[in-house]
Amino acid sequence: MKDNDTLAGEVMAAVMSFTDENDKGIADRMSVADLWMVIQQTVRIVRQDTTPADLNPMEAMVWGNTAVRVALYNGQKIVAIKEARNLTSMSLKESKDLVERMIEAGLGDRKK
Repeated sequence: MKDNDTLAGEVMAAVMSFTDENDKGIADRMSVADLWMVIQQTVRIVRQDTTPADLNPMEAMVWGNTAVRVALYNGQKIVAIKEARNLTSMSLKESKDLVERMIEAGLGDRKK
């Protein structure tokens, strides 16, 4: 298995090659340093995947969402709950319960 930095480098190279219909790439929209940080966080998150098998489709969509996971990784529980609600028709309580379940599964604050 490749280490995180090697995998992040490969993802970075692939992402940098994409362009839109105006021939603008991702580097035209954000700095390479910011992009590298996002990719490294995403690789770490994917590598620690602990998705339970008993999730319904809406819960699975939230559980696998990068924005929710990055928010949790950065210790931003409220942002993660808002993202979960934006993605689905889940109530505030349902979103909060799911985000707390994700934290209990180890997807919480990286500073711990």
